[in-house]
Amino acid sequence: MKIWLDALTPKQAILMASFLRELLKHGYEVFLTTRKYEYTESLLRMLNTEFYSVGRHGGGSLRGKLLADITRMRMLTSIVVREKPNILIAYTSPSAFRVAFGLNIPIIALTDTPHADAVNKLTLPLAKWIIISKYVGRSEIAKYIIANSKLIEYDGVDELAWLKDFKPDSSVLEKLNISRREKIIVFRPEEEKAAYYRFKTSYIPVLKGIIDYADKIIFFPRYKSQIARVKRVFKDRIGESIVIPTTAIDTRSLYTYSSLVISGGATMAREAALLGIPSIYYFPLELSINRCIREWGCPLYHCREVSEIVALAKEILSNPQKYRTDTSRIVREKKSPIEAVLRVLSELN
Repeated sequence: MKIWLDALTPKQAILMASFLRELLKHGYEVFLTTRKYEYTESLLRMLNTEFYSVGRHGGGSLRGKLLADITRMRMLTSIVVREKPNILIAYTSPSAFRVAFGLNIPIIALTDTPHADAVNKLTLPLAKWIIISKYVGRSEIAKYIIANSKLIEYDGVDELAWLKDFKPDSSVLEKLNISRREKIIVFRPEEEKAAYYRFKTSYIPVLKGIIDYADKIIFFPRYKSQIARVKRVFKDRIGESIVIPTTAIDTRSLYTYSSLVISGGATMAREAALLGIPSIYYFPLELSINRCIREWGCPLYHCREVSEIVALAKEILSNPQKYRTDTSRIVREKKSPIEAVLRVLSELN
């Protein structure tokens, strides 16, 4: 059986790279497609994962997103017709799902974003199997699923696919020219150009509020416009107080040596919290999967207002060790989505 994997974002890239390694171990043929978008390609290179780079992100406008997807669908079609996969496994990728559906290729979908309404409408009705964490909320996803599809839940979260066997590597500090003795904040701004994002941007006020309380802020932008804005606002502190990596970095190791992670999304905050590192996410909606991770005992905090984020960040930075948690049992006992994927594939075989 030949399997097609598609990854649109850095989170999906590290997930699909983990899938690819496991699927090869189980004797499957696999190929991976991605697109040109922030750290996605360089992350796959860092993970020594071969891929086809197909298309690019469409930017913040609806017209741009539509045209980028149309172009990507044409390009994907040529590759997929040549590769002849038996099945597609992907997060909710409109271009990949439409190509697979048009070529009669069955789809295994994964998602943890019930709030991404437009993308869910374009993808989940086309999938034959939908795999979700049991903590996402079945009812929130079920409304997108048609009668003949199968919704499969697993007892864990996506991030465990690449955290279970993780061992930190201190060389990440040398690459960024930082020291273990420094108070380091890993910062990821909000996904302001996503179709679902209809909220105010907060990353500049948050950075202004915390910059004097950390030795280094490692800033992982999502878009070139965020790089430009940060460089303009903090022009005298770039490279000294704020470091902006130009290529993918081993963020899992970086979390280990950091005092705090702050994210306008959720993935980086969840990753770090699952490793026991105090993490704040300021995505405006309270996500059920994040609430469950907190209930497991992981140090994941939700703040909506800039003043809340800054106050909590100052408190954590005053004694970072106090907020760290041993999460090894959670990582060991909870499940990865790869197990659910392998079950579906074994049934097909």
